[in-house]
Amino acid sequence: MEDLVFTRLLYPKEGVINSIRIRFIEKLSYEEFIYWCCELYYSGYEEYTFQILFEIYYDFIIDDKSIDYSKNWIKNILKKI
Repeated sequence: MEDLVFTRLLYPKEGVINSIRIRFIEKLSYEEFIYWCCELYYSGYEEYTFQILFEIYYDFIIDDKSIDYSKNWIKNILKKI
């Protein structure tokens, strides 16, 4: 059984990771996406945060429109973190 790991604001780490992915897929709340990325990043998981962002980038890019949209999202995220 895996140990339950919490972030700095006591969110379950796996829940934060799922929230990041869900917010990206839904594309409804950019602010929430940034919030969850920052929560993971500032909880000491800097490298893991970037790993997730790159996974999202490579997993969800299908056509040219998605590539441009995703590149802009990733650029804006990196500016805010």
